[in-house]
Amino acid sequence: GPLTIILKRSKNAADWITGGQDTIGLRIPNHEKTLELLKEFHQLGGKGLAAPSANKFGKVSPTLLADVLADIGMELNFSDWVLDGGKSKIGIESTIVDCREESPKILRPGAISKEMISNVCGRAVIPNQLEIKDSKTRVSGLLAKHYSPKANVRISNICNPGEGFIAMRQIPSPNGSIRLNSPLNLEEFASDLYTSLRKADELKLPSVVVAVPEGDGLAEAIRDRIYRAAGSP
Repeated sequence: GPLTIILKRSKNAADWITGGQDTIGLRIPNHEKTLELLKEFHQLGGKGLAAPSANKFGKVSPTLLADVLADIGMELNFSDWVLDGGKSKIGIESTIVDCREESPKILRPGAISKEMISNVCGRAVIPNQLEIKDSKTRVSGLLAKHYSPKANVRISNICNPGEGFIAMRQIPSPNGSIRLNSPLNLEEFASDLYTSLRKADELKLPSVVVAVPEGDGLAEAIRDRIYRAAGSP
């Protein structure tokens, strides 16, 4: 889902769900299969689903069924099920918003922008910072290095021969580079970012160079993921 909100947990959320914290992250999905699953589960008496991400900690997030099976398939057994919802529509992870105080605070940027949140709740939103040092709440994706492929990720417009290159379509490929993706717009950039990073590992490339997009909103979220994949702001 595109949005996760952080709230004070209720007695219904045990320590094994919240990691011992007094907060809980509620994911807000918009996928038809997920919504159908939640509806059916509720009719059976279910109160909610504990839903961690289907990837190894710190590694590139999956956006396809094949990605999930490649990451954790060997650890599944005959009684486990994987629900295939098709290709991820947004591509990058949800916007995480801390809603415990008067002003909502973005802990991780995503497709839901601070302007969207402000318009809905009628309050000013504290924007994301790449490193939130004063936050005691542990949430996904706040490590300095995260979402990382095996290949080294560099942020630049200059690419050496033999390196992978990801950039908007209007930016030409440097001589000798291996073009991994040429998104036409920010939506394509976000949707295909992790597929491109996984492709670099499939090709056993030593490094990937990414020309980051400028701007706010989704561009900010894309930069956040790339900075963390590179391990540096």
